[in-house]
Amino acid sequence: MLSFIRILLSSLIAYFLGRVIYCSFCNSSEKQSLIAKSHSFFIGLVFSSMCFWFYTIISNGQNTWYPIFEISLIVIFYLNIRKKHIKSFGIFKFNYFPLVYKKDYLFFNLSTIIIFSFITILCLINCSRYPDGAWDAVAMWNCKAIFLACGNESWSGMFSDDLSYTHSDYPLFLSCIIARTYIYVGKNNSIIPLLFSYLFCISCFILPFLYLNKLKNKYYALFAVCLLSLSPNIINEGSKQYADIPLSVFFLISIYEIIIWDYNTKKRLYKLPWLCILFSSSCFWIKNEGIPWFILYTLLLYYFKKFSFFSVKFFYGIIPSFLSRITIKIFTNTSIDFPVPLSSSLSNFFNLEYYNFIGIYICYYIKANIFIVLIPVFLLSGFIDKKYSKYKVILILITLMYFNYVLIYFFISDRLQLHLANSFPRIATHFLPSLVFLGCLIYKNKQSKPIKADEITEKEKVLF
Repeated sequence: MLSFIRILLSSLIAYFLGRVIYCSFCNSSEKQSLIAKSHSFFIGLVFSSMCFWFYTIISNGQNTWYPIFEISLIVIFYLNIRKKHIKSFGIFKFNYFPLVYKKDYLFFNLSTIIIFSFITILCLINCSRYPDGAWDAVAMWNCKAIFLACGNESWSGMFSDDLSYTHSDYPLFLSCIIARTYIYVGKNNSIIPLLFSYLFCISCFILPFLYLNKLKNKYYALFAVCLLSLSPNIINEGSKQYADIPLSVFFLISIYEIIIWDYNTKKRLYKLPWLCILFSSSCFWIKNEGIPWFILYTLLLYYFKKFSFFSVKFFYGIIPSFLSRITIKIFTNTSIDFPVPLSSSLSNFFNLEYYNFIGIYICYYIKANIFIVLIPVFLLSGFIDKKYSKYKVILILITLMYFNYVLIYFFISDRLQLHLANSFPRIATHFLPSLVFLGCLIYKNKQSKPIKADEITEKEKVLF
């Protein structure tokens, strides 16, 4: 019971840290929405993981008093908000799940409760199948969390040559938030990685529901959840405690933020470019696949609004993740994990076996997720609302990311089948929630209309 209270305390501190950071940098009436507070929690996880990493480096692993440091940060940010006379926008006020409390919506409410109850039970059952995580999760993230939480200078042992199979150059987001929670609890507890696995897994269903409930309507939101539940990949891969599902969540959030930023042209209400950059740059603190995503995403920002790469907002968003990744290279002297040199891999592009093996896995993935994979084909065939047609470019962005994933396999010189079996189902899941969200958003609907800044605020007062 005491461990559960401490886990809850660590989660609340992460939430409040994200909340005060959100309120410090974003002058938006959306701060009191349930979506904003959900995003605040994820900001809190990102910043608390980075803070823990820097604190561990500076203190050389002496992180017993780390919780005091986090609480001090919250106090500093909160005092800064009060000093600038910025409204806290309900920092300590929580919202209810967006059900509609009217008799006419009884079927919708019951359907929502039943579907989410079913998904919750399914997530819990699948997570219990891997109480310690799958092998890669144990080696690459959970093992490093134990080193980071050891409380002495031996934390750097996770970068030793004897543990080279753990890929010491991998980002440490997941390891740091697990280790941070170990510090709050006072011991290593296998339930903590399990809880984070469940949190990110269920977020893949809740966030598209919230987004579409706000931007489209409640029935599209419910349909999106049903569509996602048909995919076996999200829950299966999410239960293995990999970093791929957290990455999928941050991909989804960054896509939502750029759509909201494009909607709202009233700069006095919205400073969302900072959020766009923050969530997209956080992706390369979660996994290496976030690096090409951030590059393409930044170009997308420029395409939408001619965004300046030299603006203060850009650097505010990128600096935390950039410094975190750079310090891994500086303080650990690790090399970039790349399969083989370029010169020795060019012949693979002329090897038919590579096309055969990769094609088999792509076909298997399409068969397992046929309802989601067909969304881009369905939309690009002409079933797009003209008011949302510009968001087709995001589908192109996702396609380029998948092309990048497939291309990497041609640089693997041996054991291609093993690499495909271990990694392809995971990376194929990265954009499933995003595809469903985009598909339901831009599908042709006579009653849909662009939502402006003021309309969003008024709608949130009702729904959230």
